[in-house]
Amino acid sequence: MKPIAFALLILLALASCKKEKALAKIDYGCISQSQLLSRISPADSVTVYGLFQASHLSTDSLVFNDYDPHWQMDDDLVYNYYQVVNAVQIKNGLPVFYGDVSIQFTDGFANSVQGKYDFVVDLPHKPSFNYQKLRAIYLDEGINQNHIDAAFRDSCFTAQFGYYNLSRDTPWVAPKLVTAWKVRPKGSKYPVGYFKDSDGSPIYFQVSGLDFPGKF
Repeated sequence: MKPIAFALLILLALASCKKEKALAKIDYGCISQSQLLSRISPADSVTVYGLFQASHLSTDSLVFNDYDPHWQMDDDLVYNYYQVVNAVQIKNGLPVFYGDVSIQFTDGFANSVQGKYDFVVDLPHKPSFNYQKLRAIYLDEGINQNHIDAAFRDSCFTAQFGYYNLSRDTPWVAPKLVTAWKVRPKGSKYPVGYFKDSDGSPIYFQVSGLDFPGKF
């Protein structure tokens, strides 16, 4: 090998090494991706599936995350047995944030269904945004815009990819969805932020469970 060619080879190797070191210095902080969903117990699942079958309701695309059986006195002063079931919708293998379905059963049969789930989602099911950048975006939105404790800068976070329901305040219509990320401190439900997958821009930030209770 000629000396000039050998020297060029060494320079290229050094340049590549420097580039790799520069990339290695990028540290977005402590954040990990999660796909976990809360679920009701196996025993309650058997009961819930029986209720759905008795009322000829489909359980497709639903993950049940809350079951509340209770007796309640109605306006006619008669006690009735109610079983309220809440479920997260799964579309294309992804959760629908603020697209929950809630069904109330009276004496074993459905008498109230809140939320639409008989629809098809024609949206990407793979993320395009680098979720690690969400930690900085979350902290900026949380601390600077929503005045959460600055101590959250020392926290680890989890990010979950899914669809966000922009029509969450009108659950009786079909959801209007966008691909999005749900970000929260690891091991805690709140404060929680939702951000668009397209560019990381904030959609909604919830400081505590009092803001909009009972929704995924």
